[in-house]
Amino acid sequence: MMRLRKCFLKQLMRSVLTLLLGQIAILAMPLFATEISVESMEVKIDEHPLHVSFWGEKNALQKPWVVLISGPIDSWHSDSAWFAASAPILAQHYRVIAIDRAATVVNLADAPVGYTHFALDLNLTLQHFNIQNATLVAFASSNISAQIALQENREKRVSNVVLIDPDVLSEFSIARYNQDALPFKNNLEKYLTYISQHKYSARVKQKNQADLEKLTSLSTLATTNWQYVTKLMDKRLEIHNQKNLFIEIANYHQDLQQAAKLVWPQHIPTVIIDTQFEDSYIAQTDNQEQKAGLIKWQKDGTEYYQRLVRLSDQNRYLTTPSKAHLFQFERPFELLSIIQQLRE
Repeated sequence: MMRLRKCFLKQLMRSVLTLLLGQIAILAMPLFATEISVESMEVKIDEHPLHVSFWGEKNALQKPWVVLISGPIDSWHSDSAWFAASAPILAQHYRVIAIDRAATVVNLADAPVGYTHFALDLNLTLQHFNIQNATLVAFASSNISAQIALQENREKRVSNVVLIDPDVLSEFSIARYNQDALPFKNNLEKYLTYISQHKYSARVKQKNQADLEKLTSLSTLATTNWQYVTKLMDKRLEIHNQKNLFIEIANYHQDLQQAAKLVWPQHIPTVIIDTQFEDSYIAQTDNQEQKAGLIKWQKDGTEYYQRLVRLSDQNRYLTTPSKAHLFQFERPFELLSIIQQLRE
């Protein structure tokens, strides 16, 4: 018991130090930062196009790689716009690539949607660009793809991982996620017809506006690439992208089941960042039964993350007071500090 307590206190001290260093980095940042270029392209992977973006100098061989993959926020939008604040900061120190799933951006009819297929696409994309020794940053549900993809990591293309508010692959939380996605599964054909008639586009515009207001409240950094955000928000209006998002959500239960069969790889050092975004839901809910369910969900997440951390002495759990389900957008310098320490 004493040994466990010492290990917990040691991990807690390291976690606090990491977050403090992130705050110091923010205070030390220059008032006027150099603009970081971004190069976006479509690349053919597994016989279909994917949208990828390189931030900074992709041919700067002396710099290690950071790979960014995204998941959804409340709006269900799930593309690399969520990295438009952190990618320019990271690109000052690393070669940075953001990889979007086939369900997003490219507006592809009959796209191979889903986090399970993206696991294959992720490995093939790393191979295509000969990316080695990378830090993988996976936000929200993209940990599903990471958990599947990293079962095959013989070439060590990924050396370590940062998970930001990852999906909780416990029985309780999976049941909750499935319940949230059930209307998409039960009404998919009706929804797709509605989208085909261009009736959902006005709602996408509303969601984009709400997303933009949230993002601007989180970041005032001069380096944030708002043009990139706007470009990807425009892509959300494409009809095939709208359909693919709904199909992906309808099949979400299959991705959860596939990932839950597997165990997070113990040989890959992993940092789990746990924000308090659930607090907002809890505070806004008057229904006591729903509130209790949200509190149980939040607790289940913490317990699951700590179980993952115990898989290896190299893993770390970092809790943050942030209530934004966009840690990487709100606190890019803290993310940079976490990656730098992980790569030491």
